[in-house]
Amino acid sequence: MDWDTFRTERQRAGRPFVVAHRGARLVEAENTLRAFLLALAQGADALETDLRFTADDQLILFHDPTLERMTEGSGLVRDHTLADLRGLRTRRPDGVLVPDRIPTLAELIAATGSQTPLLLELKDPLFLQEKYARILVDTLTEGGVLRRSALVSFHFEHVLAVKAVCPDIP
Repeated sequence: MDWDTFRTERQRAGRPFVVAHRGARLVEAENTLRAFLLALAQGADALETDLRFTADDQLILFHDPTLERMTEGSGLVRDHTLADLRGLRTRRPDGVLVPDRIPTLAELIAATGSQTPLLLELKDPLFLQEKYARILVDTLTEGGVLRRSALVSFHFEHVLAVKAVCPDIP
């Protein structure tokens, strides 16, 4: 079922459409697999996450441009490779560092299945470049979730750049 059909069916049934913003982030470290799996277990219909690129062009789930608030690391996310980021613990809302790692988008798709609708916030200005828009589209296509994903951004030009590569994405 694609994103629009899923959303519309919920509305017709008079049922709320629950989107877990960064997963169960009031309990677990936001944007981690543990937070997303808990949100689904608690009844979320869809998952919202934030997308950024690493120094080695890996597509990860991370809200902030810098690491300090949510990890034990420091500096810009973009300045670190995925291997560097894998060595960092993430921070729960109570401030406790936990061993949950920063996941990639492909890992989220693998962990939650291709039936889970995704609301993807494009945080990184690199999405304006075709190469990076293509990485996103390829990841969604390979995971079987292209039509179950919807794009959002505070920078509409990021969404337009990805849609220029793949007009079919919601």
